[in-house]
Amino acid sequence: MEFSKALTSASTASFTDDKRKTAAVALLFAAVPSDKSAGKQADLRAEAWQLALSRRAALEVELAVEMWLVGECVMEGENRRFAPAPQDVLRLADIARQRIEDVQELAERVLKAEVSQEAS
Repeated sequence: MEFSKALTSASTASFTDDKRKTAAVALLFAAVPSDKSAGKQADLRAEAWQLALSRRAALEVELAVEMWLVGECVMEGENRRFAPAPQDVLRLADIARQRIEDVQELAERVLKAEVSQEAS
């Protein structure tokens, strides 16, 4: 399935996790030049991306794409003028996951502190 077809056929009212990831990658390829695959090759490329990102939460993928587009967390030798390989997005998704976990941990500490203050 080509990314553009996935975007146009996606229900805007209720995006599933897979559709959100597909939409994020489609945005990435629309915004950044890549080798223009067509036909069967484009379908295979889309399937490869879906497989590579299948174990990631949509929010992680969306944040990773945003990080790529704004040039955040650049590694030496990366060319941000072209679309990344799946492993580049996965690396950024790892960073996004850690940031999410850090925020969750901070929120839990704040809530525990508030509860202990109320109990006092």
